[in-house]
Amino acid sequence: SIIGRIISMGLALGPVTRFMTRSLYALLKSQEAWCDMLTVTLEGQMELDFWAKSIESYNGQPIWRGPSAVRVAYSDASDTGYGGYAVMHGMHVAHGCWKEHEVKHSSTWRELVAVARVMESVANKLGGTRVRWFTDNQNVVRILQVGSGKAHLQVEALRVFELCMQHQIHLEPEWVPREKNQLSDYLRRIV
Repeated sequence: SIIGRIISMGLALGPVTRFMTRSLYALLKSQEAWCDMLTVTLEGQMELDFWAKSIESYNGQPIWRGPSAVRVAYSDASDTGYGGYAVMHGMHVAHGCWKEHEVKHSSTWRELVAVARVMESVANKLGGTRVRWFTDNQNVVRILQVGSGKAHLQVEALRVFELCMQHQIHLEPEWVPREKNQLSDYLRRIV
């Protein structure tokens, strides 16, 4: 299957192989028998299009990347707002408040959107670098690594992924205990 071929290239291509096959796997899981005909969903078609257009850009990427990150960023979210910063020749800060309809989302969604919004504000400064991104939400770390089976979370993860692709950022998400994320915690409270 095409999904198996993509996944088999995981060592060479990295976590993008799992991240960009989520919808296709969901489609396969919906089958009752192997001989069933499948109707590809819009999300599945987007993943197939991604591979058709992007596989060449991954050709020649290094299999092994060195252990250290060039840049460091932190983000945090609460039920009222988000904040974060990137450290590089000084500190670049981003923060904001949630709109009324956003407050109703889960904490995981808010933390993921915090990553996306902070990254949007600093992406042009992080372009072409490796970034170790710290968040105090373990679910967000995992979603940024391999995507999510929940559509509303996958949309936000794809937003981050596309920013990284557009700005040539190699993202290394990492969990940090809340007490070591105090500046981001403070920034999310600023109105």
